Parts: sequence; C-alpha cells; structure tokens
Amino acid sequence: MKVLIHVGHPAHVHLFRNVINLLEKKNISVIVTAVDKEITIELLKLYGIKYISIATHQKKLTGKIKNLVLMTSRLYSLSKCHNVDVLIGLASAPISYASKLLSKKSIILDDTEHSELEIFLYRFFASEIITPFSFTKKLSSSQIFYRGYHELAYLHPNYFIPNSDILNSLKINKNERFALIRFVSWDANHDANSRGLSNIDKIKLVRKLSSHCKVYITSESKLPPYLEKHRINISLNKIHDLIYYASIVVTEGATMASESAILGTPVIYVNPLVLGYLENQERNYGLVYNFRNFNGVTKKAEDILCNLQSKDQKRIKANRLISESIDLTNLIFERITY
Repeated sequence: MKVLIHVGHPAHVHLFRNVINLLEKKNISVIVTAVDKEITIELLKLYGIKYISIATHQKKLTGKIKNLVLMTSRLYSLSKCHNVDVLIGLASAPISYASKLLSKKSIILDDTEHSELEIFLYRFFASEIITPFSFTKKLSSSQIFYRGYHELAYLHPNYFIPNSDILNSLKINKNERFALIRFVSWDANHDANSRGLSNIDKIKLVRKLSSHCKVYITSESKLPPYLEKHRINISLNKIHDLIYYASIVVTEGATMASESAILGTPVIYVNPLVLGYLENQERNYGLVYNFRNFNGVTKKAEDILCNLQSKDQKRIKANRLISESIDLTNLIFERITY
C-alpha cells in the first residue's frame, strides 16, 4: 500500500507526523508533499520527514489560483508515477482533485467552518471528510465526525511529554510565572477581510501582563519597536513545551488556543472569526475564553493571573477533555488502511 500525505502549513506537519511514523512502522510506503510556507520545511527537516516540495506559498489571488493548478498537476503526476492508493490532506482541494482524476481514495480533514472557499473547492470531490464533532457544518454524506480535536493528533498523552529544558534555555525559574502571546500574520485564505489587534492594543496587553509576570511573544508579523524585546526565538519543536509551562496564553491563532486548552494552560483567544471547536472547549470544558475583539481581554487576563489556582483548575479540566476524546492519529490510520 502507498499513501501520499500533503502538508501545506506548519500545523499540518504536527497533525500528520505521528500517523506518518505509524504507517512507516507498519511498512506502508508514505510520500510526503509540501508547500514552502513559513516554517513548514524547517519542521519537516527537524522531525526527519522526507518530503517533496511541490509549491511555494503565494499571498496574491493570482498566485493562489496558479498554485491550485500547479499542485493538482504535481500531485496527480506523483500519485500516478508511484501508484498511490490513498491521498490525504487538510482542507486541500488539490488532493481531492488529483485523487478524483485518478479514481483513488482521498481523505480530507477540516476543523475550520469559516474557510468557505476551501470547503467549496474540495467538498464535492473528496472521498471522505473527517471533522471534529463540534464542527457546525454538514459537508458530505461521507463526512465522519469524531470526538476530539486536531491538536490531539500530537498533544495526546500517547505522544506528548513536556520537557522543562525550555525553561532553562529562556532562563525561567521552574516556579516562575510567565505569559505567552501569539500574534498571527492574517494572510491565510480564511482570514480575508479580518484583522487582528492594533499595535496600540498589543502594547496595552503587554504592559498589563508585564505588571504581573514576564511576557514572551511569538509573532508572524512585524512588531512595534517597544515589543521586540519580548519576542523569542526558540527551537521550532519546543513551542508546545513553552505553552505547557506558561501561566497564561493570549493568542490570535486558533491552533495555539486549542493547544493551550488541551495542555491545561489558561488561554484567551482574540479573533473575530468563530470556530466550533473553540466554542466547544469554552462551553463544555471552560478551557478557552473566546473574545471577538480586544474589549475585556486585559481584565480577563488579570483575573486569570490573580487566581493562583487557575492553572491547576485548567489542568483538571484538560484531563477530562482528553479522557472524553479519541486518539485522532489512530482514527486517521484506520481510515487510511480501511
């Protein structure tokens, strides 16, 4: 059996890396294709995953259209040449098109309801669509809803063990409290017509958090000069360790919000875009605080930091979430080999 797995974003590397290992352990041939976007290639190299780069990320609409055609063509050629049986990707129209042209099975994962364009492009061509049970849209008769979240594919206790070495590298004492902030670039397809925090809001947030603890920032975009001193550069595979040990996370990025929830770290998600899985993590587990804008964010952050039991309380809730969820990596493996 031969499987092609496509990664178009750094988060996809984390999503699929354990299923890649599992497939290879079962002597199933795996071809990994990648789009050169942000740190995707660096992560693949870091985890020792062999890959074939088939495109470079494009920000403009014309570039995205050309990439759609280019990637479909290259995925088709690779799959035909290697006689691939199953193609898999996350919200990937090229995967669904190539597999349809080859009459092969395709598996598409998705958890982002507001990615309307991507959904429209792939939904009618995918053999199977796998979404969390909190996903609010019915896309296909072959759609599989599972109890869990994408981030459990790599943060489930079966795969993730926190490493405190990250604290030493940043000179953080073991019991010292600190805040982690994540700012995103807002250039993804599903970010169209949306914007994040203003520079003024970012500075207000950092000043407020700094009055309680150290503040570290990861950012995909340029920061105001005042905030650059808070920016950190750490090994690409250490961010989840840092999230685990943080006292609080404030993020514009949905993936980091869900990662924080699963790891039991109090998290504030600031983004106008609503996601079913984050709403679920707030409503059913009290693990995420969802804000559509900056109003009330600093007050909630202060409440969290002033509650010295906050982290322990979230850890208990995260354990319940994990106990009520499946191991997504196993589900992906089962659907590939079904």
